Amino acid sequence: MCGPVEGGIVYFLIPWRNNSLTLRECWASFAGEVLSVDVFLVDHSGENIYPSPLPETPVVVNRQDLYGGLRVKGNIGGYGFSLVSAQSEFQDLLGVSGNYAFDQWIPKLELGSVIKKNDPVLLYEKGRDTFVAIGADLFYGSWTFQPQATFFNFAAADSSGPKGQSLYYLSGTYIRNKLELQMQGTWNEKTKDSFGSMLCGWNWNDIFSSALFVQNYSGEGTALSKVYQDVTRGLVVGLRFEANLGAGF
Repeated sequence: MCGPVEGGIVYFLIPWRNNSLTLRECWASFAGEVLSVDVFLVDHSGENIYPSPLPETPVVVNRQDLYGGLRVKGNIGGYGFSLVSAQSEFQDLLGVSGNYAFDQWIPKLELGSVIKKNDPVLLYEKGRDTFVAIGADLFYGSWTFQPQATFFNFAAADSSGPKGQSLYYLSGTYIRNKLELQMQGTWNEKTKDSFGSMLCGWNWNDIFSSALFVQNYSGEGTALSKVYQDVTRGLVVGLRFEANLGAGF
């Protein structure tokens, strides 16, 4: 049950205009047979002046803040679970996930929440963003499939776009001998944002590999895929070469 424990403390002194901001980071990690725990703390102290033009009149803040985070991961009897919690000056994060390993598939469930606090400089407003993700890893011979559906709810007033969104993702990978095939696609129901990709690769040896790939971007409004669509005209075709130099030594 017991395992190694690691940790440390790091100090940073960051000049910021005519003042300075001191950061202290402290972390600890524990790894056991069925459980692992990571903890960290961040402390900033000192006088901090935000640069203009946000805001136009500099705001002086005497900071003495302590924030931290915790991650717990475990695997008991085929059940895997994890818990992530973190706190920062303007946001609090909480997430949990769980999965169970069957012979040929692994169902997964993730839940998360981000609480946004008021920020007079970045103009954040209070609100809670949440998401739920349901997915699985499916194994069939040389194929691996990963379907996932994620449902978002952007409650904070500063969030752009529809408050409720659904993102669907599907990928497939085929690996046999030196041949590798990859396919993946995403689709956002509300923003009509989509991405598709296909790749055919060949591993010549332990060092060199090459691949031919095709990608397609489609979106509306200010969606990220719309930006890529405007830059690439929607379709990207390319040839990739890779060299893993570390494998040759």
